Amino acid sequence: MFTPVDGSQTALALEAEWTLTTDMAVERAEHSATVLSSGRVLVVGGVYGESSAEVFDQASGTWATTGSLKNGRYQHHAVRLASGTVLAFGGCDAPVCAYEHILTSAELYEPQTGTWRAVGALAEARILDAASALLDGRVLTTGSCKDGRCLDQVGASASAELFDPVAEKWSPAASMATSRAGHTTTLLPNGHVLAAGGYSVDALGYPEVTASSEVYDPDSNTWSKAVPLPGPRWLHRAVVMEDATLVLAGGCSGLPASCLGSLYSTALASPLKALVAGGTWKEVVGLARISHGAAAFAGGVLVAGGAEASGAWSPAASQLIGGSAAPLPTLGAARGSPTVTTLLSGAVLVAGGHGESSVLSSAEVLKLTVRGSGGAPGEGGTSGAGGGGAGGDGQGADARESGACGCRTPAQESGHSAVVLFAFGVLGIWRRRAR
Repeated sequence: MFTPVDGSQTALALEAEWTLTTDMAVERAEHSATVLSSGRVLVVGGVYGESSAEVFDQASGTWATTGSLKNGRYQHHAVRLASGTVLAFGGCDAPVCAYEHILTSAELYEPQTGTWRAVGALAEARILDAASALLDGRVLTTGSCKDGRCLDQVGASASAELFDPVAEKWSPAASMATSRAGHTTTLLPNGHVLAAGGYSVDALGYPEVTASSEVYDPDSNTWSKAVPLPGPRWLHRAVVMEDATLVLAGGCSGLPASCLGSLYSTALASPLKALVAGGTWKEVVGLARISHGAAAFAGGVLVAGGAEASGAWSPAASQLIGGSAAPLPTLGAARGSPTVTTLLSGAVLVAGGHGESSVLSSAEVLKLTVRGSGGAPGEGGTSGAGGGGAGGDGQGADARESGACGCRTPAQESGHSAVVLFAFGVLGIWRRRAR
């Protein structure tokens, strides 16, 4: 049971199940997932410099290969532009991500032809940067680990760049006041962008994790200070709920060697409008994870997979809503650094990731049905995804079966096509599992 975001006291029950899709053609972790204008999901790259790509169709629960990247990459970004093309950039192309293997290259995917072509390169090689699409169609990328692993004292970058989709080139943007890597950026209602937390360096040049945040104004090309987080945090996920509340879920306060011992069990929440006005952060119930996925779902935030304090990959999934955490059926497999994509039907696709003994090619879809206290379906049927760029169509199957993960096969289930939200993990930067 949970209390709806609007504060009403109507008791609602969440019924959820995971449905197995067919396997992807390639094992993937630390890859990207982006929704095309058609609603299908484009999955690209992965460890350790994978160049292949494939497309998921929820209606059939199947994957189909498409054109390969010009340059294999992982821990990169892939952003859909207003034209419907997908911009992939940065990341790494080798198992040991030393500086010389961090990429400046960028390329565009044409959905109509299923092909990639090179576009203007970044001025700075970037990994563990953050990226946001602006209201005017440009793409902002900020920060990076200068050594590729955030292990050495060379620290993080404060620089930023803007991609112009018309010129298909990058240009310098004003640098942040604080260097950052493993941080998040979020588009605010006024078109500004909030950068929060991250790995950084102090005034003496020593590595630290920062609690600072700052806001970028694209019109003036300037950064200004914003309300800091209650404590230093990086490797978290930023999700906008359907009530326009920003939630920072997971992450840790320690540097790489001590990160697992300093996981945050609380999340941070703040309304976007409040952040525009200066805002404050409120600590809410969270889930102690890094290398997890998170997505707006059913009025709250779905957190799935990732690494626990023990370092083991987790199959757990939870719904953060109304200040509490409600456990959901476990994933069919433990997953670290999967992609998590919210579908138009209100379902969520979780694909790939580091498994217990190898990188995974499997994927699964979570459907969540809202029911009233009397047992009848709640208004809207299957929940919509809401904020974070995803919506719901209020439809979906309502069949259930028992089992450890509630999984069903593609032959038993079909649904609707998908819209966007991906998250990739970064524990693999300093801790790798065998393929």
